Amino acid sequence: MRSIIKNLRRFLALMLLFSAVYPVFYYPLNSAGSSWELKTSETMHATLPHHKLQVNDEHYPEWNATLGGTGTQTGASIIECRSGGYAIVGHGAGWGVRDAFLIRLDQDGVFLWNQTYGGEDMDGAGGIVECSDGGFAITGGSSNFTTGDHAWLLRTDANGNQLWNYTYPSINFDSFGAIIALSGGGFAVSGNTGSFGAGGMDAWLVFFDALGQPIQNFTYGGTDNDYATRMIRCQSGGFAIAGTTSSYGEGIRSLWLLRVNDNGDVAWNRTYGDAGWDSLYGIIECHNRNLALAGTANSTGAGSWDMILILTDMNGNELWNQTFGGTDRDGAYDLVQLADLGFALAGWTYSFGAGSEDIWVVRTNQNGNQLWNQTFGGASYDECFDVEKTSDGGFILVGDTFNFGVPIDVWVLYFKDDSQPFTPSLPIELIVIIVIIILVIVIAGLLLNRRRRTAA
Repeated sequence: MRSIIKNLRRFLALMLLFSAVYPVFYYPLNSAGSSWELKTSETMHATLPHHKLQVNDEHYPEWNATLGGTGTQTGASIIECRSGGYAIVGHGAGWGVRDAFLIRLDQDGVFLWNQTYGGEDMDGAGGIVECSDGGFAITGGSSNFTTGDHAWLLRTDANGNQLWNYTYPSINFDSFGAIIALSGGGFAVSGNTGSFGAGGMDAWLVFFDALGQPIQNFTYGGTDNDYATRMIRCQSGGFAIAGTTSSYGEGIRSLWLLRVNDNGDVAWNRTYGDAGWDSLYGIIECHNRNLALAGTANSTGAGSWDMILILTDMNGNELWNQTFGGTDRDGAYDLVQLADLGFALAGWTYSFGAGSEDIWVVRTNQNGNQLWNQTFGGASYDECFDVEKTSDGGFILVGDTFNFGVPIDVWVLYFKDDSQPFTPSLPIELIVIIVIIILVIVIAGLLLNRRRRTAA
């Protein structure tokens, strides 16, 4: 009996060690031109307290705010700042024909300040990243030149004052979108170009040094129109670019995913969807290095276009997909993964809600099965273009509103997420193995004990 007890103690010690290291294996460890003068900012209004939204109380945002000047303003991208609060970029009329802007909010959505950038023609911002000195790098496009639309990169200090800006020399219609800060102070910027590449429009990746000078640029695509919509930095190095292609795939436009290394060389590219008109807008890397994609598709689903969520492995092989929508046009612009490993997709719906187009949030579990969905808006148009996960585990949306604006304003909605962190459970196969090991140990102990008695 003593031998049995000793063996069981050893086994329990091994199980305790296994329970400590199992989460480590389950959750992989993280790897670690032309210029113009800055325009004077226009004071923006912030509409607080909150609007009465068309929502279920259970999924009501913690706060929402509208921000804008005398013209129309649209929020294109939002980030959480290391010093607290949020920074928003977009474009608005009322200063020039249309200018780019940067807005700072505190952590409760209270307006702090704004800056506008641009000339007398049309300018806009689509991407933003916070730099190591607390300032910002902003991407977009500008028409303040003699030919075409030019891709544009702008650097500011922590108060939004311009340090430098660069417009990429081109002859056609070009723009920058997603931006990632690199070690050493440089930037990787994705966008779209009609000036370079193989087709009408091509996806574009440009590397810049810390002073905004281009180092290398790469185009991706075929003889038709191909677009990059978002880009992320991957844990294993390199970048994943989400987009839409008419050069490849089975449809008129197909969902398109590219994986490139740190030098901009293509490792692989994949298309998804059947014959139809599909667009991919959002991409994130999941806790286990799988990739989750979000967009809109009419090659599958219930309506003319449906919101689509796709999960792939780290090599872009599709694991599953889910669609959400009604009989009209619905889609997602972006997504985040939350504590329970489920997803929150943010986009638009014409099938549901109070108006012509409403903001639509769909919450799923880790397998893409819907937990709840909610629309936000009034009788006219409300749109969402970006969603980001916040440091407290919630998520925040930015877009614009025709219903609560003067006449159209930036709209920000912040949501808490009370879901419990996912705890990995032991696979059934592993449980069976553990039971067998216990039985073997017990039986071996009994046999050993009987042999000792016989020898005595």
